[in-house]
Amino acid sequence: MAPGPRRGILQGSERLLVHLGSPIAEILAGLLAFLIGGVPFGWLYARTVKGVDLRTIGSGNIGATNAARLYPDDRRKFVLTFLVIFLLDAAKGFAAAWFAHELGRFLGGAGTPNTMAVVCGSSAILGHV
Repeated sequence: MAPGPRRGILQGSERLLVHLGSPIAEILAGLLAFLIGGVPFGWLYARTVKGVDLRTIGSGNIGATNAARLYPDDRRKFVLTFLVIFLLDAAKGFAAAWFAHELGRFLGGAGTPNTMAVVCGSSAILGHV
C-alpha cells in the first residue's frame, strides 16, 4: 500500500505532536533557540549564589569573567566559576545546533539537518549577545 499524504498525526513509528509545516516550524525553532541563547547564566549564578547583580559590579558585563570576579581572593573558586559559566554558555549554542533537526521534525518542518543547525545555532548566538 502506498503511503498517503502526510497528515501530522501518525507517521510510521513516530508520532508528531505538533504539525506547523515549513517554514513556520523553522522560524519557531529559530525563535526557541534565540530564547535558549538568551539565558544569562552568569547573572543567574551571581544572583542566586552571592545575591548581587552583576550589572552593578566589575565591568558590568553578565558573562563568565565578571561572574568569576566575585571571588578576587580565592583563585580556585575564580577559575571554577569561570569554567562552569563559560561551559554553560557554550552549551547553549551547542545544544541549539545539535538538537535543531529533531526540533524541526517535531514541529513538522522540512528543513535539512544542516539548515536547521545553522538557523538554530546562529539564533542562539544572537540571543546570547
